[in-house]
Amino acid sequence: MTRWQWILVGVFAFITFSVLAALLVSLWKPPAPLPTPTRTAVPTFTPTGTPRPTPILMPTKAATATPSITPTPVWPTATATPNARAHTVQPGETLASIAQEYGVSVEAIIELNELDNPNVIEVGQELLIPQQ
Repeated sequence: MTRWQWILVGVFAFITFSVLAALLVSLWKPPAPLPTPTRTAVPTFTPTGTPRPTPILMPTKAATATPSITPTPVWPTATATPNARAHTVQPGETLASIAQEYGVSVEAIIELNELDNPNVIEVGQELLIPQQ
């Protein structure tokens, strides 16, 4: 056997011996005695003084809920111009993908549609696409 094989055999023997020794020590130790339960006194309630009446709140006229109105986004209607065509935004589309599809620049779409925030377009929104 080579020197490295002997070293590996020695390390393996040491680990095996250590595990067996730890197991024997843990089994050899007597178990700790269980603690004996002690009884604690149960507190008792002793009333003091005379009971006083509790004030009762009288209900007032209940407020009626006002119906809430959910605002729906209103996009400017795309009015066709001779130099533009309409495109309805589909799920997963971005301005870059739409621009690439029509072969125009993103900036041209932003400018033609007067978009305040070009990072936000919504599904169903109609955009004008400039002609090349």
